[in-house]
Amino acid sequence: MENNTYRDVLNESVKQLREAVHEFLKAAEEVWQEIKDFFESHDFVETPKVKYHVPVKVSMQDQVLNRKPLMAVARSRC
Repeated sequence: MENNTYRDVLNESVKQLREAVHEFLKAAEEVWQEIKDFFESHDFVETPKVKYHVPVKVSMQDQVLNRKPLMAVARSRC
């Protein structure tokens, strides 16, 4: 007898869950339809796509240290 009551309670719980999920899916479908209608009724301006040009060769500075003095001094300060 206890198994029947547990089974009945479980069946009722599953039935309520199924109904709740069904209602949720129905509400979600209505919201999705409203979103689709909104986007169909409004005109949106499409922005033009910008094409970026990446240069093939990027000139780099020399990586060797320049040890030439910037200014010649008569008496060396070394």
